[in-house]
Amino acid sequence: MKLLLNHKRLITKFFRCLVIVVLSVTVCVNVMFIMDVNHKLREEALEGDGDAEAVGAGNALGESAFFLAGPPLPRALTVEVYSSQSKVSVSVDGTVVLDDSAEKGGRGIHVLVLNQATGSVMAQRLFDTYSPHEDEMMAFFLNMVSDGRILIFALKDEGTFQMKAAARDLLRKLGSTKSQAIGWRDMWAMVCRKGIQADNQLSVIYGETYSKSPEFNAWGAPVYLKAEVPLVPLEDTQCSRWPESPETSRRRAFCNHIEGYGSVCSCESPAPLSFTPPSLASLVNNVSDVPVVIIASNRPHYLYRMLRTLLNTPGVNRSAVTVFIDGYFEEPLQVTRLLDVRGVQHTPIGVRNARVSQHYKASLTATFSMFPRAEFAIVIEEDLDVSPDFFFYFSQTVHLLREDPSLYCVSAWNDHGYEHSAQDPALLYRIDGMPGLGWLLKRSLYKKELEPHWPSADKLWDWDMWIRQPRVRQGRECVIPDISRTYHFGSQGINMNPYFQDMYFKKHAFNNLPDVKLRNVDSLKKDAYELELASLLRKAIPVDHSKSPCEPDFLPPAGNKLANRPNSQQTAQPQSRHLSQQQTKQQIKGGLNHGPANPDVYVMYIRQDDNYSTWLEVARCLRVWDLDGRGFHKGLWRLFLNGHHLLVVQVPSSPYSSFIPDWVTPIYIPKQQQQQQQQQPPQQQQQQQQQQQQQQQTSTGLKAS
Repeated sequence: MKLLLNHKRLITKFFRCLVIVVLSVTVCVNVMFIMDVNHKLREEALEGDGDAEAVGAGNALGESAFFLAGPPLPRALTVEVYSSQSKVSVSVDGTVVLDDSAEKGGRGIHVLVLNQATGSVMAQRLFDTYSPHEDEMMAFFLNMVSDGRILIFALKDEGTFQMKAAARDLLRKLGSTKSQAIGWRDMWAMVCRKGIQADNQLSVIYGETYSKSPEFNAWGAPVYLKAEVPLVPLEDTQCSRWPESPETSRRRAFCNHIEGYGSVCSCESPAPLSFTPPSLASLVNNVSDVPVVIIASNRPHYLYRMLRTLLNTPGVNRSAVTVFIDGYFEEPLQVTRLLDVRGVQHTPIGVRNARVSQHYKASLTATFSMFPRAEFAIVIEEDLDVSPDFFFYFSQTVHLLREDPSLYCVSAWNDHGYEHSAQDPALLYRIDGMPGLGWLLKRSLYKKELEPHWPSADKLWDWDMWIRQPRVRQGRECVIPDISRTYHFGSQGINMNPYFQDMYFKKHAFNNLPDVKLRNVDSLKKDAYELELASLLRKAIPVDHSKSPCEPDFLPPAGNKLANRPNSQQTAQPQSRHLSQQQTKQQIKGGLNHGPANPDVYVMYIRQDDNYSTWLEVARCLRVWDLDGRGFHKGLWRLFLNGHHLLVVQVPSSPYSSFIPDWVTPIYIPKQQQQQQQQQPPQQQQQQQQQQQQQQQTSTGLKAS
C-alpha cells in the first residue's frame, strides 16, 4: 500500500514539473517573438524617414512601450474634400471630419486645421465671405495658425462677394493658384501646409481644384479633391524652450490639441498666461468679493480675448470669475483651463432665443448657489472688452443699489454713447431701461422677483427684452455711464451679424482711461437726480427749433453758442407742474454733473408721436441707437453733440415738458417710411415691412448674443 502511494506521488511530481517546463518554454518563445518584431520595426523605421521612432520618442513610457503598444502612425494621410452649392465635406483616412449639407447655413469658406504629425483636427471655422469683414476675420485666423499646420479649404454656396485683395493674396501665399480667379458662385477646395517662416520654408500645396460658374444665376459644378499629405515626426511639433511650470503644462495641453491662438503657442515668445494687474486706486475695493458671471457659448476666440482683457483689469479677483458655457463644447472649456479660470458646462435647454434665456437663468442661479454670501453679481458676455476702470466703476456705484430701492441695476453700457455723442468719463445717468452688456445685479432682485417668473423654455423670448418690461421693472431704473465701460466686438451670434455690428456697435465710445473718479455719484439717487435735471433744464439754451436735427449746423461747434433769444424770452421762467418749489430751489451738493470742459447745455423739445416715432427720426439724424425707444429717463434723453451737452425732452409725455418756453414749438419729424410707402406699390411695401421685421428681430435680444 505504501509503495502504491509513493508511486502516485512520483507521477504527480513528474507532471507538475512537465507543466512548469512547458509554461517556461512558452514564455520564452513569446518574449523572443516580441523582441524579433520590435527589432524589425526599428529596422523599418531606420530604413524609412524615421517617423515611427520620432512618434515613440515623445511617449512617457519610453520607446519600447510605444512599439509594444501598437503599430506606428501612418506616414501620410489621405484627405478628401468635396465642395458644392449645397454641401461641403472633408474626410481624413476615410473618417468624415466635416459634413455640412444643411439646407440653411454654412455659406462661405470652411477651414480645417490638422496636426501635421497626428492628423487630428485642431480647429474648424466657417467664414461667410459673402458678408462684409468675414474675409478679414479669415485672414486674421490664418495668421494666428502656427506654421507647419495642414490647412483644408472648402467653399459652400458663395464665398467671394466680399473677399478682397488682401485675403486673396494670403491664399496665394499659402500656395493657391486659383485665389485670384475664384469668382461669384464658383466652387473651390484646397489642401496645403502653412510655411515655416523661421526656416524660410514656403507653404506646400498638396492639391487644389476649382470650377467656374457658367452664368450669374448658376453655380459652378461640384468639385472633388483627393490629396496625400505626408506627416512629420511628432518631435518636430514640440517646443523644448518652454520652461517647466504649471503654466507650461496648461500651454502644452492646449497647444497640442487646439489651433488659431497665435502667440499662445509660439515657441520663441509665447504670450503670458499669468497676470498680476494692480489693485484699485481707492483704498477699498467694494466689489472684490462680487462674483463675475461670464455668459459663453461656442465662440472660444471671443472668450479668449475677453478673458485676457478681464484678467488684466485692476481689481479683478480671479477666484470670483466663472465662465458658464451653454453646451458641452470642448474648445471654450480648454480656453478656461488655459487661463486657469473656473469653467462650467451645462446641458442646453430650448432653442434659439429661448435657449439663450435659459442659459442666463441657469448661470445666475448657479452663481448665487456657488457664492451663497454674495449680495451682488456682475454679468458680462463673452464678446465684450472691459475698460481699465471696469471694476473701479462698479466699486464706486455698488452702494447705489444697496441704498436706493428705486434702482434696478448698474450697467457699464450706454446705448447712445457713440464716439461723437459721448465725451465725459466721469458722468453718470439714470435711465428707465436695462442696457445689459456688463451690469451689476442684486441677489434679492433675482431670487425674489426674476428667478421665480423667468420665461420658460417653450417661450421664444429674449431675456433682456423681458427684463425691460414695465411689469417686471416696476418703475425702477438703471445707472449708466456717459462713456461705456464695455465694448461689443462680437460680430457673430444668434442676434448679430457683421453688418449689424458695423452699424450699431463698431463706433461706440469706450473708456480707455484708468482710475476714473466718478463725479457726484450720490446725485444719481432718485430725488437728487430730479434736482440735477431741474438745474440743467433751467440753464439749458433752447436749440433753434426751426432747424432739422439732421442739418450739420443744428448745434454750433464746441466753443460757440447759439444766438441769444430775445430778452422777453430769456426772462421766461416756466414753473414745473411735476416738481415741488422746494425741489427746484435746492442745490445739489458737489455741483452740476456736466462735462470736463463745462460745455454749454442745450435743450431740444420734440413732439411725441405714437411709439417714439419722432425720437427715432431724431436719433437717426443724430446717429445714435434708432431701432427702438431706449436710454431715456421719464421721456428725457441726454447725450453730447458737437461738444455740447444736449437734453432732448419729449412733449407732452415727459414731466419736464413744463420747462418748454412759450415761444418754442416742439420739433416733429414724420416717419420717413410712411412717406415712402405712400408712393410705393403694395408688393414693395410688403417686402419692406418684412425687411424691417428682420432688422427688428436682429436688434432685440442683442445683449444675449
